[in-house]
Amino acid sequence: MKKALRIAAGTFLLMLGIVSPAVAASDAPVTPPGEDAIEEYSKNVGVDFLEKQKKLSEFKYWITQVPGIYDAGYVEQVNDAESLSVKALWKGLSPLRETVANEGRKRGIMVTFSERPYSVPEIDAAAEALIKNDKAFEPLGFKIASIGGVGDDAGEIAIRGYALKNENGLLASPERVAVENLARDITKLPIQVIDGVQSRPATRMNDYNPFNAGAYILNSNQTACTTGFALKARTGPGVWTNTARHCEGSGWWTARDNTGSSAGMQWWDTPDGQAAMLSEGGSKWMFDGAWNNSAGYSKPVAGFHDLSLGDWVCTSGGNSGVHCNISVLYTNFRWNDGYGYASQIEGYQTVDGQRAAIQGDSGGPVLVPYGNGSVGAAGMIQAVAGPLYNYGNCGSVRDGGANYCSRYVWFTSTRTIANSAGMDLVTW
Repeated sequence: MKKALRIAAGTFLLMLGIVSPAVAASDAPVTPPGEDAIEEYSKNVGVDFLEKQKKLSEFKYWITQVPGIYDAGYVEQVNDAESLSVKALWKGLSPLRETVANEGRKRGIMVTFSERPYSVPEIDAAAEALIKNDKAFEPLGFKIASIGGVGDDAGEIAIRGYALKNENGLLASPERVAVENLARDITKLPIQVIDGVQSRPATRMNDYNPFNAGAYILNSNQTACTTGFALKARTGPGVWTNTARHCEGSGWWTARDNTGSSAGMQWWDTPDGQAAMLSEGGSKWMFDGAWNNSAGYSKPVAGFHDLSLGDWVCTSGGNSGVHCNISVLYTNFRWNDGYGYASQIEGYQTVDGQRAAIQGDSGGPVLVPYGNGSVGAAGMIQAVAGPLYNYGNCGSVRDGGANYCSRYVWFTSTRTIANSAGMDLVTW
């Protein structure tokens, strides 16, 4: 889980499993001066911006619940919170365009439309065909890292990966042609090949049951990861914490710096979203602030937050603490964590000199701050993408050394995780 990896000219991706301090969960949030990263971010962007993001998320959820919306051509949307507007990415004409535009007007949201070359069913069909044949590219010297996805771009279907024979991960021209031809043969569509992208499995401090989201936990096999947003049974009293399934915890999980505080066993994986449920409880709180915040600073969880392109998020990793100013660049691409593919969202840290996550933050929460001091549960941290940094170049973290950090973070949807598990979010 802590493999050293030589960084070449290409882009690299690492799953985020390692360790950082999460302090004891409290009954109410406390506010130690100067340690509240989320409130600092919220103050900078303003309450009005945060509330507009929340409105756009609620609108996105409404759109996705319209019967037949994806068959009608809706692909994704690009949100602009400042202007409270949406650019809907859509293939073809449909009466549902006007349905969406009318609902936007009712909510005070301006909706425009941008034509896309492929619908979601077409994108999904191509992705599934490529997933079934992903190993067929290796004899051509190309290993796939991710498949498909949607960005605010020309709408091409893409595969990302790296050349097996070249140190920089880049394909030679004849290899690229061979990979493109095979992808076209498999999907019957032109596929964009993006090389130099490599993935690697990777794996807060003395919290206790019920665990806050963002707690840093350590397995008896020395894998370290972070807890995600807690989930509860839809009927009955059960409430559980969780982490990323690639963390591979075969033994007991405990708080990173308190082996007497058990987070339980990794007892089952969710059908979608690449999460693993742990056998101990989770709370309605999420850790805020730096990884070494000694006051247990936390935020209440308000509910699910559905993301679109152009949205802004924060991460809260056990190894590195909270990072904000992260923009959503890409949605609905598939990535294999070693146990199978799942849909991912890509975020990018827009502030120079800062990062989005580090190894050890895997399983941790991706959140959207709200104006009332609570947070929306958006996702679970899965991986970092290159360029990658380590050995003193990742800022203040609990476990640095060879562990890689990056401005890019890949994560799965919290709502997807909960729905696939047949569970509900634990909220304030």
